[in-house]
Amino acid sequence: LGCRDIIGTFFVVAGVVGTAFAADKSKKEYTLDCLLDLYQRPNMLIYAGGFFGLFVVLYTIQRKLGKMRRRCEEEGELSPEYVRWMKLHSVLPPTLSGLVGAQSILFAKCTMELLKKAFFFQEYEHFEHVATYAIILAMFFCVFSQLHWLAVGLHDFDAVLMVPVFQCWLISGAVLGGAVYFEDFKYLPMQNKLIFAGGVGVTVVG
Repeated sequence: LGCRDIIGTFFVVAGVVGTAFAADKSKKEYTLDCLLDLYQRPNMLIYAGGFFGLFVVLYTIQRKLGKMRRRCEEEGELSPEYVRWMKLHSVLPPTLSGLVGAQSILFAKCTMELLKKAFFFQEYEHFEHVATYAIILAMFFCVFSQLHWLAVGLHDFDAVLMVPVFQCWLISGAVLGGAVYFEDFKYLPMQNKLIFAGGVGVTVVG
């Protein structure tokens, strides 16, 4: 365990503590209609469009560089063209994994809200709607996609690089997604917003 590892761990722990301290701790209840309404807000549509666009661009680059790497492996040596792009290629799988993983957290939160209604309040009418199962399926799809891209990265590159990059994108994406979807920042005092943003930044640096 090196000095950089200890410092990085300290930053991560400090960032998580700061984020948790500043986060909105008020208890809110969400019905299926509320969750669907949140998905249709302009801010959420912009977020979803931005995420989809970024994912498509990164996936396209990853696919092209992946084919280039496979070709190099068949030839037994890395080509100068691939070496020039290898550093970028190494961060693409964990980035894709972290981005999709952040969406799985968002869908998991929605799923737990619906299950909470059923188990604690005996409200089952949302299970009569297709949207409930679409949310649950989206959660599982994102989880398996997250594992797929992380496995792709670990197959070709060192875990020492994969895991930190994955964590940075997972944490950043989850915080941003939750803030946009659940409007976490809307009623927070400015002081808490600054602490929250600083905590996320410190975590990513760590």
